Amino acid sequence: MQSDGGNNSKDVNKLSKLTENELNKLSKLTEAYNKMVECRNSLKEASSQVLHDFKTSDNIEKGNYFFNPIDIDYELRRQNDKVKENITTFILRLMDSKFNNLVIDEHDVREFIDMGEANRKLKFDLEQPEYNYARPVLQGSFTVRAIIQYIEDKYTDEETITLQQIKEFARHALPRVREHIQIINKTGIELKSVQYYSVRKEDPTSAVIKLINIKLNHVLPSQAEHYNIDYSDIYSDDKIKSLRKYKNGKLKLIFHTEDDMETIRELLVGCGKDD
Repeated sequence: MQSDGGNNSKDVNKLSKLTENELNKLSKLTEAYNKMVECRNSLKEASSQVLHDFKTSDNIEKGNYFFNPIDIDYELRRQNDKVKENITTFILRLMDSKFNNLVIDEHDVREFIDMGEANRKLKFDLEQPEYNYARPVLQGSFTVRAIIQYIEDKYTDEETITLQQIKEFARHALPRVREHIQIINKTGIELKSVQYYSVRKEDPTSAVIKLINIKLNHVLPSQAEHYNIDYSDIYSDDKIKSLRKYKNGKLKLIFHTEDDMETIRELLVGCGKDD
């Protein structure tokens, strides 16, 4: 059976978001999946033997319909795929909770999983090109540790990636033409009030506040606090004199100083020196 490498201390130390204890617990998911694959392979082999023993030319010539009582590979494959999908979703949600502001690209992770399995299947097909009814299902191409390692490696530069994502989310609050941001009394700007109910990390209003704290208060992107601003709220702090969302789709942001307003305006538009 393909293990998840749970006792490899080198790999454990490389995974900074999870403890060794967490990794060892998660390796049970890979073991469970591999046991399902083993079960499927055993039944495929047994089913092939039944086919060999009972589907004889003599029976076919007599017009007897052959029924294989243990040929349930299609159902088992569906269940294997379902468990694999459930495990993948579980790991994505777990890893997402380990990043305060960074959003994991789930589509990219699933492509990584699919590509790994496709490459292993291609290698197997090249080694055994002839069709074999009892050919075993490959193991080892799907492991929890490999998924976690891929995510860790992809987001090693967490601060840079998180900052870029926060900028992108904040820019959803910009007008269609970025440069057309309306300036209010020299210290304020008017943006769009966009409501994101489903994904907390991607809320544009909160992203604007995060961006302000990152740029003006030198907060790390990964540590920028999330704010849930409702239409009845007026938010303020040492940099923001007032921030208010309106039901007509407007978001008015007033700063204490003109310099701060211009710094954030340029950062949002994309003409700032740090963009």
